[in-house]
Amino acid sequence: MSALKDLKYLEDLDLYNTQVSDLSPINNIKTLKSLSYGYMKDIDTIDISQIKDLTNLEYLGLGNVKVKNFQMINNFINLTNFSPPRSITVEDMGTLTNLKKLKRLDLDSAKFITNIDFILNFPNIEHLFLNKTNIKDISVLKKLPKLTILNISGTQVTDASGIMANTDIDPKYLTFTASNTQLRWCSPKNSQDIIDGKSCFEKDGTLKPFWKRWLGL
Repeated sequence: MSALKDLKYLEDLDLYNTQVSDLSPINNIKTLKSLSYGYMKDIDTIDISQIKDLTNLEYLGLGNVKVKNFQMINNFINLTNFSPPRSITVEDMGTLTNLKKLKRLDLDSAKFITNIDFILNFPNIEHLFLNKTNIKDISVLKKLPKLTILNISGTQVTDASGIMANTDIDPKYLTFTASNTQLRWCSPKNSQDIIDGKSCFEKDGTLKPFWKRWLGL
């Protein structure tokens, strides 16, 4: 790793499945835009403080490692694409308040994610992957006007009404995936349902009468 410190124009670094435990040698590579780290051999923890100066990072993937000093990810203010480790918690994600440019967040199989209120810290999110998490409520997503791709497959969510209804994007470009998820009969279950405006609620926010919900009207 020490040899990398002299690669002044390096932009992309993939360290998956390596034995690198000390990332401090790359902390001065200011041109680095993409860093993948995880699925390491005999290594289960990364210390983010070792790379706190990589403020030009646009992509960070952390695989299955545990993270020390997680809050220092706030230093990466140019991050647009983030894949946290599967061990990530709601409390960890709640510490991230500076990532205003984040557009893609992949929380696939993050079992300790039980609610997503923290998502409002990322107002520019466009692609969100919540599949195989333990969330039950996604109503907060109604406040994200740029959300165009959403995956809630394998979660405990029962209602996706109103999700992506207020997006600024042409509905034909919306993608909604909810396989292996026990959604209510009246809830949208796929992209076409989202486009058609299927919902358990009337436009004024009141719950539709039972017969409308039963018929999916």
